[in-house]
Order: sequence, then C-alpha cells, then structure tokens
Amino acid sequence: MYKWLKRYAEQFSEDFPFKSVMDKTEYEICRIIQECCERNTKYGASGTGSTGTTT
Repeated sequence: MYKWLKRYAEQFSEDFPFKSVMDKTEYEICRIIQECCERNTKYGASGTGSTGTTT
C-alpha cells in the first residue's frame, strides 16, 4: 500500500483523502488509490469511477 500512497502523493501533490474512505477495508482503499493513479484522476473528482467494490 505504501507504494501506491507514495505514487498518489507524488502524482497529485497531496495526500490521499482517507476520511472519505473510512468505511472501506485496506484492500479496497489500495485498489481505489491504484485506480486513481492509473486513470490520473484524484479520488472524489468528477467522473472518478473509484468505488472500491468487488464482484
């Protein structure tokens, strides 16, 4: 998870907003951060499809 947190901070020049995902598991948060970095979209930004849900 550290790798993705570091990448998110470097990519968006701010820390990931953990208060927005307090109800998620560590795995879900890691997937959300990874998806944000790959799509180059901040979490919570308009059009972000990051829900952290799995099927």
